[in-house]
Amino acid sequence: MAQLLNIPPSKTLLRRHLATHFNLLIGAEAQHQKRDAMELPDYVLLTATAKVKPKKLTFSNFGNLRKKKQEDGEEYVCPMELGQASGSTSKKGFKSGLDMRLYDEDDLDRLEQMEDSEGTVRQIGAFSEGINNLTHMLKEDDMFKDFAARSPSASITDEDSNV
Repeated sequence: MAQLLNIPPSKTLLRRHLATHFNLLIGAEAQHQKRDAMELPDYVLLTATAKVKPKKLTFSNFGNLRKKKQEDGEEYVCPMELGQASGSTSKKGFKSGLDMRLYDEDDLDRLEQMEDSEGTVRQIGAFSEGINNLTHMLKEDDMFKDFAARSPSASITDEDSNV
């Protein structure tokens, strides 16, 4: 992961933090899927420099994809004309006499995707905050300050810059 993020080998503290918290970031289900995939006899280790040829779509699938995209384009979240919403008394997804919404399968799929992405965003945010905390602690470290003061390339510090 550190190699994919282009973290240099000299940043050992950052790399160690990434390695220890990587499992929290990807989740238990992804770890289980990875273990299952690694146990397969045709498993090949994928590296950052490996060249992989993507599967090409055949012409028969390409036509089906085009049809599917046209069907998806006709589904709107809001009505296109304002008169439609006010003129109708029964709303889609609502049962008459109840204020509870009835979800169909597509709605549930969208909700699950939103929950997954929100959880992922929270995890990435927490991970990013951890990296920022480690970076801040490294900047405050006396040994790092001594090293930076002796380094010829450290003529401009964060305090001197306008960033």
